[in-house]
Amino acid sequence: MDTVLLYATMFFILVLNLAQTYNLLSPLLLFSLALFANLVGVINQSNPDAAWAVLLTACASCVGAFLINAITGFDAKREIKYYRSLPLFDNSRKVGFIVWFFFAIYLCAVVLIFRKGVPIFASNVYEARIALRAGSGLLFRILKVFSSLLGMVALLQLQLCRGVFTRMSLVGIILVLLGISFLSGDKMSAIMFAGPIIWVYFYLPSSRFRFLALGILVSILLTIWLTQISHDVDLSGALDVLLYRITIIHTVGLDYIFRAMQPTNGEYMGRDLQFLAGSFGLTERTETIDAYLYRTVFGYSGFTVPPTLTGELYINWGWGGIVLGSFLYGVALQLLYVLLLRSRKSVTTMILIIYCQFMLLYMSQFATIIMTFYFLGIGLLMFGMAYAWLYLWLGVPRGEMKLPTLGINLNRSYTGAKH
Repeated sequence: MDTVLLYATMFFILVLNLAQTYNLLSPLLLFSLALFANLVGVINQSNPDAAWAVLLTACASCVGAFLINAITGFDAKREIKYYRSLPLFDNSRKVGFIVWFFFAIYLCAVVLIFRKGVPIFASNVYEARIALRAGSGLLFRILKVFSSLLGMVALLQLQLCRGVFTRMSLVGIILVLLGISFLSGDKMSAIMFAGPIIWVYFYLPSSRFRFLALGILVSILLTIWLTQISHDVDLSGALDVLLYRITIIHTVGLDYIFRAMQPTNGEYMGRDLQFLAGSFGLTERTETIDAYLYRTVFGYSGFTVPPTLTGELYINWGWGGIVLGSFLYGVALQLLYVLLLRSRKSVTTMILIIYCQFMLLYMSQFATIIMTFYFLGIGLLMFGMAYAWLYLWLGVPRGEMKLPTLGINLNRSYTGAKH
């Protein structure tokens, strides 16, 4: 295995993707960094097939992004600066009321989930997390999405409102949501909440680098603290656990797939669909690919090992699936990025596009394709229901709220933006 060639090529792709997006927090660049961590993991496990597959994923996704840039005439450096300078368009003056209403519903659901105890305070956090998933699995997953959307709306409303009490209450909501995301002892809950919030803040005209860096630092420190508690280790042990999870645990499934499994022509994606149908009592419930990998690799059930995007594409459709799937993934990530920077800068567009971006990025490392689109669908359904409620019940449209519009023009340049 030519390790130097693998690392050099991946580094070159990272530089290309940075040039394509001109944004250290762009989905495409973060995806490339995640693939770099995958590459480190499979190289450490001496799996050349998996290493070349990860590199192929990076190359194909990069080509897909280049295609979008060429078609749209995207000028990353100028357009990102222009978009960040735009003021936030207020297309919903009463969304603040919605924030409070749904926050109250969220708290009621949290009480229901934690009625038998809070995992982070349990003597055995690991066992408590398993019990929580077994007892409230579907509701727990929905709340992950719910907190993410609610946090983004609260942050955007914070930019629009002027009253001191209102601003303080919105800050309080964000902090409570962040705290609750850690109570489950599930680091993924915290990531699903903090990730989109950081992205939203980055694009606001009032954002400051020092506050952005502080938010990222606080998220990292809280993750380290949560790791110490959930694994009962000291600071050094927590850092070792996190490093292991970043470079090894997310490639354990990938390594096993390329060593012991063969492509199945979509069989495992079909199992995920059957699992979802079984969750609603429509069919017999099956085992998802990530649950199967955890049981097979570690010998017991209760959690999951993500196959990563590379592994899932391979186990379903082989090397051709990696090429085509990664190309389409790169197209989707970059297209959403261009859509965001060329759309009207409103609460509606920022939440919808950033949420879709985050879920696609989340899918590549932490979840399967079917489960990701399930989460994405839940989030979009919740967002749509909130808007429908605004119109049909509160009567907001009477001169106070326009119909949600994306205002997207893929063919315009940044200097011709209309706001």
